[in-house]
Amino acid sequence: MSTKDEGEIAQSDRGQLRALAQKRRAAKAERREVMFELVVAGYERELIAQKLGVSLAAARWEVDNAVDHCRLDAPDRYVRLQVTRLTKALRVVDGALALCDLKAASPW
Repeated sequence: MSTKDEGEIAQSDRGQLRALAQKRRAAKAERREVMFELVVAGYERELIAQKLGVSLAAARWEVDNAVDHCRLDAPDRYVRLQVTRLTKALRVVDGALALCDLKAASPW
C-alpha cells in the first residue's frame, strides 16, 4: 500500500472520528439544555438525575455548567437562575392576560 493510500485512509478515519465527536457534543449540549429547562421549571436536581438516568453529581455539574453559559451581566449563578424563572413566569402571565384571563394576575 502506498503512503498516499494510507494518508487517504487516515484522513477518512479522522473525518469519521470528528463526526462522532461532534454528535457526542451535540447530544451533551441538548441534554444540558433539557436539564436547565427542568431546573427552570422548578424540578429538583435529584429528580432530574433520576429522570434522565444520570448521577446526581452529573446532573448538578451539567446544570451549573448550563447556568454559567447563560449570558447576563450579573455573575452570580443564583441570580441567573432566578431571572430565568421569573422571565418564564412573566411570559405565562402575559400570555394569559392577552387572552383576557384576569385570574392569571390574581394574588390568590
